[in-house]
Amino acid sequence: MKKRVRPIISIGTSCILLIFLSLCLLTFAVLSLASARADLRLSKKIADRTVSYYEGEAAASLLLADLDQELSSRTPPLETQSEVLSAMTDFFSNQTVAFSTWDTSVSLTVPYAEDQQLSIVLTAEDPSAAFGSFFNINTWKTESTRTWSPDTRQNVYQPELDAIPWED
Repeated sequence: MKKRVRPIISIGTSCILLIFLSLCLLTFAVLSLASARADLRLSKKIADRTVSYYEGEAAASLLLADLDQELSSRTPPLETQSEVLSAMTDFFSNQTVAFSTWDTSVSLTVPYAEDQQLSIVLTAEDPSAAFGSFFNINTWKTESTRTWSPDTRQNVYQPELDAIPWED
């Protein structure tokens, strides 16, 4: 009988292929884990910012509800736009928010995060002409209080104009 010889290369090839595939799967698993952790950190940061935004919105809404209650409960009732503006100024001077007045408007800022604030502009209305409304909300927007500074760490190539040959 003839002795059958098995090639050694075929066993080594399958073993190397198995090791290579195992390393590929391990690499993809580590990359997936790193990506999932980064997504988790970003999601937590976004959730915290969203919670602080809605807390600021709620605080500003309560402030305006208190203002409306204060203006409604005045005796004698407010009758002119200048009386409403004066009462609004008195109300905000007793609050912890920053405000300023001009013409018939009051501008106030309600901070809600380390670097964010709500900017609200109210216009005093004439109560007799506005069907019992004392103020109108003209602006309600989010503003950043962080100062912007450009990123200048990367050196950008700027050719010298004298070194470029100009055609006449």
